[in-house]
Amino acid sequence: MTEFQGAILRAQLARFPQLLQEREEGSQRLDKYLSGIDGLHIARRHPSVSTHSHYMYMLRIEPEKFGLDRDFLVRALAAEGLPAYRTYPSIPDLEMFQRSSLWNGELPPALEAQHITDALERHAVPNSREISRNAIWLHHVVMLGGEPVQRKVADALHKVLEHRQVAAAV
Repeated sequence: MTEFQGAILRAQLARFPQLLQEREEGSQRLDKYLSGIDGLHIARRHPSVSTHSHYMYMLRIEPEKFGLDRDFLVRALAAEGLPAYRTYPSIPDLEMFQRSSLWNGELPPALEAQHITDALERHAVPNSREISRNAIWLHHVVMLGGEPVQRKVADALHKVLEHRQVAAAV
């Protein structure tokens, strides 16, 4: 980090406690608005975590219960004006682990893709893969937007669900 970047960050750190509180309150409202929807799971905080940044608000769907797949839901929410995104792929499914080398064979042998792939096959990651297929992120601005924005998220999700039979037929 440069000195200039550090000076900007230092000034912004004064706002951090307030932004953290706004994100916490927004996350709690979203939890309340979205709870009870069949096939929708809200990411929960582990009891040992005292502070959460809420950079992204995470949801996971069960497509068979939800009646829509994750990618369709992301597109539908984006069409409603929400900053909704697919999550990252599961680590073992990243392209870098599918190639024999990242930098033309210049990696140490322990870092070669095949060694990493072998290790990952010995330790299955079914939860990671399931989440990467079925989870959605809502950008942190949703938590900073206040009650009207969090209500818009809930309304948009309910609208998509209300019209899912029509959407599934298309």
